[in-house]
Amino acid sequence: MKNKIIKILGAGISGLTAGIVLSKHGYKVEIFEKRSHVGSFFEKDIHSFRNYLYSYDVLEEYQQMGIKISNTYPIYREFRFSPSFKKIEIYSKDEPLFYNFLRGYVDKKSFDVELYKVAKKNGVKFYFNQNIDSAKVDIVASGTSFAKGVGYGECYSQVSEIIPNSNYIFLNNYYSPHGYSFILPFNNEVVIILGSTKLESKSELKKKFYYLKKNNPIIKRIIKSAKFKNEIFGHVFYDLPKTAVENGRLYIGEAAGFLDAATMFGSHYAILSGYLAAMAIIKNKNYNVLWKEKFGKELKNQYLKRKKIQKFENKDYESIIDNLIKNYGNRISSDEYRELHKSP
Repeated sequence: MKNKIIKILGAGISGLTAGIVLSKHGYKVEIFEKRSHVGSFFEKDIHSFRNYLYSYDVLEEYQQMGIKISNTYPIYREFRFSPSFKKIEIYSKDEPLFYNFLRGYVDKKSFDVELYKVAKKNGVKFYFNQNIDSAKVDIVASGTSFAKGVGYGECYSQVSEIIPNSNYIFLNNYYSPHGYSFILPFNNEVVIILGSTKLESKSELKKKFYYLKKNNPIIKRIIKSAKFKNEIFGHVFYDLPKTAVENGRLYIGEAAGFLDAATMFGSHYAILSGYLAAMAIIKNKNYNVLWKEKFGKELKNQYLKRKKIQKFENKDYESIIDNLIKNYGNRISSDEYRELHKSP
């Protein structure tokens, strides 16, 4: 296999990860990307790696796979708000709950740009503006081709009055049906996203986002003197894939359907699946067996949670927050919350 050029479709996180791992093991790799740049659709975005769910630190896990992310913003508190703005805080004194990181194709601190530089240094060849047929490649990392929801948001710099190292989650079906709105910071920058599992047009979602900013006192306070950077819009999906192999091609990241159905986040699975696909080639292993052993059960649990969330009304969100406050007060530790998180 080392005499064969491994071709990858897509220069996002999963494709770049697979390319880096393969190149480090002596393989010749070519990556084809339909856009003119690597990574995210957007100039700048902020994503989050969930850390509290695992017995290991996710950044250390990635580094053992050969993937280093240099620029992160640790999150030790997450504030969750019911539709009536009742609040509970999830906190950790030691290990971060999340690691926030930059996405995009402009900022030098972006994870996409960092991976691209490593891949280039390792000899991976890139072909941009190439929308080639997936039948011509070995690994497909071209993102999702279907949608069950949408997300719209905005990126701001020079924010004020935000509690450092904290994420914010807002549960309200009026703005984000069976989804949620959130604020993710990175130093003095934030993204504010409204995510919905209802397929709405961009114009409809922008209108809801405008009213969210207008009526949410926390968002109003945080961005009152901030500088708008760029908008963010995209589709979200959730599914429970049975296979990630088709006609000998290995599918990774969102192209395989690997996404946390409950939270709609997929960066963690993008890295894991990119690495596992590369190792399947390097060690001549069954890729389906590898990913199912590593995160198949976790995907299923999150999918079952999503099926429950799809039935929630605002009164259910109020009841969940009320019960947490009743049992834990206004603060719950990451250890306590991890136990609650284990069951679907």
